[in-house]
Amino acid sequence: MRRTLSSIMVLTLCSAPGFAQSIQNPVAAIQRSHIDANVPATQDFRTLMQRDLLDYARASIADSATSVEYELLREQPTQSGVAYPKYYAWIKVRAGSEVLREGAVRVAAIERKRFDVTDFVSSEQIRSSSDRIDRTFPASLVATILARAAP
Repeated sequence: MRRTLSSIMVLTLCSAPGFAQSIQNPVAAIQRSHIDANVPATQDFRTLMQRDLLDYARASIADSATSVEYELLREQPTQSGVAYPKYYAWIKVRAGSEVLREGAVRVAAIERKRFDVTDFVSSEQIRSSSDRIDRTFPASLVATILARAAP
């Protein structure tokens, strides 16, 4: 009887959706779990991103900021180890219709409730020294960021 129950439990676990994939690639399963636990729901993503970028802009770039436009440089988050998932975007900080500053940001998605800006590099900083871009952003995004910062 015990052996039968054990066999049924093993068969049930092994047939669970995603089980084979998680066994084949445990790192991918862990990465997926961090993304699922931290990236906001689709219907909340834009609102939270706008709110948190504007809060950051007012606190760190210009207290006169009235809005922030953003464009994701990569649609999917980047997940490294056990860190929070990261998104990369190009932002324009505005006061009314005037662009106060623009540049590249790296933001961390946290607990499905907020985004924290971990790095902001203005277009002026990028043009004067691209070293920080190489250290902060994925290599696949460097050319895009440099092109956007060009005068």
